[in-house]
Amino acid sequence: GQHRVEALLQQRTQRDAERAAWQSPPTVPALITLLARREGGLIPLSRYLKKAGLKGLWTARLRAIGHGEEVPPWCVLDEIARVGEVAELADAHHDWRKRYREQLASRYPSPLGVELRLLIGEVAESLRDFSPRLGFNYSVLVRDLQKIDRDDCVKWFHVERIARATGLPPDDERWREIHALWRTASDRKKQAPPSRRWAASAARQV
Repeated sequence: GQHRVEALLQQRTQRDAERAAWQSPPTVPALITLLARREGGLIPLSRYLKKAGLKGLWTARLRAIGHGEEVPPWCVLDEIARVGEVAELADAHHDWRKRYREQLASRYPSPLGVELRLLIGEVAESLRDFSPRLGFNYSVLVRDLQKIDRDDCVKWFHVERIARATGLPPDDERWREIHALWRTASDRKKQAPPSRRWAASAARQV
């Protein structure tokens, strides 16, 4: 009888933990799947988010995020979490940075361009949405990033103003990493053979 009681208590504890798991999702896919489980499925979750004023989060897209097939900008996930009243996002945010960086690295050849886009993805859904933070035309931002993608020699202030506009704190370690990538851009260009990826990268600007 004692073993049965212990087993029942263990099962109850496990069920309680599963019910509360949505409050601290460990990964980006888990953020969606756990909220969907709480709401009774992806369709109810999509309706819930739409009712709260979030746009563009149709059922198929939520499914793709939940399966790890799409990694949207963090600002999109942060809004989902805010509306869903998710309490703890540290693990999911760390997982997002890893996944989003890998996604960017598969499209853009320069590690400096990847890191800058990673910062932009924290606060804006697209380059067009981000450009008003800079105070100049969207086309200027695209041109700067195209040069950075080619590891062309650009002055530091072109890089700095993008990083500052994302709200990156001055004492953040990523400042040093970005500065180091900027200083070594010309060396990378010398070492890398000509590639069609430069042209492809420019064509994929969004």
